[in-house]
Formats: sequence, structure tokens, C-alpha cells
Amino acid sequence: MAVDGHLLPNDVAMFARIGVDEALLRAAQVRRVTDVEARNLPGTAFSGDLSGILFPYLSPVNGDVWSYAVRRDNPEIDANGKPKRKYLFPRGHNRLYFPPGISELLADVTVPMLIPEAVKSSLAFTGLAARSGRKWLAVAPFGCWGWRGKTGIETGPGGEREEIKGPLPDCGLINFIRRKVLVAFDANVACNPKVRQARQALAETLVEWGAQVFFVEFPQAEGVNGPDDWIGLAGDKGMLALLDVAKLAPPKVAVPGVLACDVVPEKVRWLWPGHIPLGKVTLFEGDPDEGKSTVALDLSARTSSGASMPDGSAPEVGASGVVIVSLEDGKGDTIRPRLEAAGADLSKIRIVDTITGPDGVERTVTIPAHLRDIEAAIDDVNAKLLVIDPLAATLGGDTDSHKDQDVRRALAPLAALAEKKGVAVICIRHLNKGNSPNPKYRGGGSIGITGAARACFLFADDPDNDGARVMAPVKGNLWRVKPPAIQYKIVESASCQPVIAWEGGSTHTARSLLAQPETQEETNACADAKTFLIELLKNGGQDSKSIMRQAHQAGISDRTLKRAKAMLGVKSRKVGMGEGQHWEWELPKSANAQSKSANNEDLAPFEQPTETKSDNSSTSAKGANGEELAPFGRDADNLRESTGTVPNLPFADDAELL
Repeated sequence: MAVDGHLLPNDVAMFARIGVDEALLRAAQVRRVTDVEARNLPGTAFSGDLSGILFPYLSPVNGDVWSYAVRRDNPEIDANGKPKRKYLFPRGHNRLYFPPGISELLADVTVPMLIPEAVKSSLAFTGLAARSGRKWLAVAPFGCWGWRGKTGIETGPGGEREEIKGPLPDCGLINFIRRKVLVAFDANVACNPKVRQARQALAETLVEWGAQVFFVEFPQAEGVNGPDDWIGLAGDKGMLALLDVAKLAPPKVAVPGVLACDVVPEKVRWLWPGHIPLGKVTLFEGDPDEGKSTVALDLSARTSSGASMPDGSAPEVGASGVVIVSLEDGKGDTIRPRLEAAGADLSKIRIVDTITGPDGVERTVTIPAHLRDIEAAIDDVNAKLLVIDPLAATLGGDTDSHKDQDVRRALAPLAALAEKKGVAVICIRHLNKGNSPNPKYRGGGSIGITGAARACFLFADDPDNDGARVMAPVKGNLWRVKPPAIQYKIVESASCQPVIAWEGGSTHTARSLLAQPETQEETNACADAKTFLIELLKNGGQDSKSIMRQAHQAGISDRTLKRAKAMLGVKSRKVGMGEGQHWEWELPKSANAQSKSANNEDLAPFEQPTETKSDNSSTSAKGANGEELAPFGRDADNLRESTGTVPNLPFADDAELL
């Protein structure tokens, strides 16, 4: 039994095995305590036998005892035969352990620092420093998380008192700036994820304080847990060798994502309620001359002026800016006149077709390369609508629009920009040449384009109403209820510009609009119509009105004639000037060359629906913007005042608008 706290011979021998001599033990005031003495220490409220070795925690400033740890002789044993609570630390007195005689090292950043988990290891490192002639500061927390603890109390939102936790104030006694710090946690860091987490957290905190942090890794050897055990097994040379090969701590890795509980719930906001969401990408798809650009310009005009949407619903934003990225239509002869005809506030609309680089060279807009420039245009007019017409033309040369990975890499930044700015994005694209009845597979390019969009609409001729078209929903990830299809026509405004006349709801769906002839009777009728057109046009182009009259006389409906025209790839061409101007239809050259010998099946290679672009883009029906003439739109009568009827376009008969 110890007398007056003196260590027993076995105690001295234990410390000697780890390189801690009696002089260091006396300087550190290490001594024995009885159970009674231990219970009289402040903060003690433990059960069982508390007798053992006392390690006083001395202030490095004035040498006062500010806390302690007790290594118990007779700790409890758990079910696995391992000791429980071998070391005790007083509750509410959490401090760092500083070995004696190191006060002058606290501010000297040229002196490396060692951080083990326990006081005994701190003393072992201190003894090793004296024997090896090296200088370092060995400071130990009480356990792997002992460098953190309660740092204060604050009042919570409900008046309750809450503890503030963080690094211990004792850490402030040490200058870490540009100091080399070696974290030498116990060997179980290799197999205990909680210890690894504590070590990484300590390293990241030290780096924030300016330290250069290294990890000391101890081999997995029997009887080795802490650094003191390794010194006892491998000696001074073995420990110095490990310290010399310590590895730089890995940098802080930011945890990706966000906890669901931290996400602020938001309502979906709409440019066109129930149709086109703000902050998302929407697709307008259809064959040429179906009015996709027309409708996009119509919606642009409504957005800029704050007018209601085609179904009468009010957008969730007031009059707002619009950015139009257009690579096909002219700004002066097409886009501006049609926006004016649709009632747009031109001061709120910015048209972009090229980007001027740092070298002063103008280049075609590409996505995602020029998204920063597009964002600047959005900011300039405080836009809530971005129109990209057409999408395929803006994809960079290194983007294959038919490869899912390529288009998703290109569109992901566009979607991110839409969400960041809360702007609705409308991308216009043509249909492919397939015949799938599923509209989700008819958009040009990869299905990934459809997948990346949050809404998609098909634009196609109304098979039951000559001269009318239909805007039909294809998909909408954010729709509560799928909106109905809407019928519209392209008519002429008072300023002789093509505009949209919204005609109200349609019973058609995207599938029905893409449907091929289903009965043998319809198939035969279409074949007869193709034969009619081949025979009529084999010697050259014919006036479209004359073709329509002869088709009616032959019993061919407008719907069937339109299908045959598209399947043969018959082109529409505007001929003449002034009052003599008219439209002609003509066969493709390849089809015309073989028309005398080819039957209907032989012409399959030429069945590609193509249209030539009008020479006069300002008066072409393609891409015309809209003035709402529907009963559920704005002023439906403003184009009917003079005649009481919607005027016909002077440059195209009804056949050209099929």
C-alpha cells in the first residue's frame, strides 16, 4: 500500500517500461489516491472502488491544478472480460493535459506538437523528447473527443437553457499558425469509425486554425493500443521511426447534398399555370410550320406585358423580361414585327443570336458554353422566360444530340440556370422521322432531352379542322392534372404580321395527332392520294389552290391529301411578286426523277416531311407569333372589326396552313 500518495514499485516499473522516469513523474505530481481520497476530489460522483493513480492536470501558465484523471486499480469488468471506466475524469471539469515544463513552447510554432488520446501517452512522448534530444509539445485530450466540450450556455428560442459545445478554451493557449501537428490517436482508429471521425474532425479544426496536420499510424500488434504501448514494445527508435513517416492528413471533404429536414419547402410557381413551370425546362415539339415559334413569341409578348395566358389564367409573375435565343429568324424582319403585332413590351425583351468573345469575334450561341452570357441577358431585363429556338442549333459541336449522356451533360447546366434564376425555359425542337405513336419518342435527338425537361408539348395539325393546329401535352412532371389540348390558328394581324388566334380546347391528344392510318380503308385512301400527287406533279410544280380543287373533285379529303403530301416530301414554294404571288407544290427532285416508274412502295426513301423556308421570313407562316383571338384569350374581336371575320393571309391559302 502506498504511503502518503507515493507510487508503488510496480507503478514505477510500469512507467519505466514506457520511458517515463521518476523525475518526470514527480514534476507531473503523479501519485496514488485511496478510494476515500478520490471521492473527495471535485466532480466525483462515481460508484465502485476509485483507488488508483492520480494524474493532476496542471495549468501551463501558473502550475495550478485545474482538473485530474484517475487510473483505477479495480475497474468493473464487462461481459467480454474488458475493464469498464478504467480512467475517470471529473464531470464538468473537461480540460487538456499539458505536461510539466512546456510553458515556453506554447507560442513557439517552430516546435512540433503531438496529440495522443491519453495523459499517460503525453508523458511517454515527453520522456522520449528528453532522451532523443528532440523538442516537441505533447498535449493530450481525455479521449478522442476530449478536445471538445461544453463552452457556455445560451437561451433557446423558447426560453430554455442550451449548452454550447465546441473546442475547449484551453486550445486558445497554443499558437497553431504554421505549426506542424502530429495526431497520434490509439491503434483502434483503424477499426473504429467513431475514432476515425473524431480524428478527422480534430484535423479539420486544426487546419482551420492554421496548422499543418499529420497522422501517426500505429501497427496492429498484440498488446499495443496507445503510443505508450508502442514505445514499450518497439522502444525509442521504433516510435521515432513512426513519427518520421507520419502522413499528411487528408483535406476536409465536404459532405454532398443537404439533409431533407434542412430543405425549405417551396410551392411550384408557374409562368402559365398548370402548363409551363417557372425555374424548369419545357419542350415545344413538332414538325416545321406547326407554329412552335409562333406560340413561343405569343407567350413572350404576354410575359412582357403581364397579360393573361391563352386559357385566361394569370401568370404568377407580373410583367417581366424575356430573353429569346433565336438562330433561325431575323431580329428586324421577323421577331420584332411579330412581337409588336402580339402586343409585346419590346423594352423588356432581349434577343440574342450571337455572343461576342473576349477576342471581339462574334460566335453562334452554344449551350452550355454561353450560359454565363445568357444569364447576363436574363439579369439585364429581369427575365422570367427564356426561349431557345431551336434547341438543336445551340448544342455545341462536341454534343451529340442523339446520345443520352451528351444531352444530359448539356441540359443539366441549363436546368440549373433555370432553377437559379426562377426563369421558365422553352426549348423548341423538331420531330424525328420515325413513326412511333408514342409522342415521348418523337422528339428529335435523344430521349434524354425529353427526360431532362419537366414539361413537353406537341404541336401538330388538327386532322379534323382544316387550317387549325393543336398544342397537346406530352409530359409534365409537375402537373397535378394534365392540361387539355388547345386548338389555334395562324392569322394575319392589322399590321400584316402572322399572329396566333387561340380557338379553345381540343379533344385531341398527342397520340391521336401522331396516329398513322389505322384501317385498310385509310391506308388505301392515302396510297391513292400519293398516286394522285405523283401524277399531277411529275412534270413540275402546280398551284396549290388548283391541286386542292382537283383533289376535292377526285374525292380526296384535305386530311388524306396532307398525309400524302408529307409522306412524299412534297415541298411548298412561294412564287411571284405582289398580286400574282401564290404557292406551288412540287415533288422532291429524287422522287420526280423516278415518278414515272416508281410505285407507292418504291417512293418510301423519299417519304420525308420537309418544308422549304419562305424567302420572306417576315411574312412566312412558320414561327409566327400570336395575338389571342380565342374566346378565352385577350381581345378576340380586334381582328374582326372591319369584316366581322378573321382575315385570310394574302400569301397562303388554307392548304398551306394544314
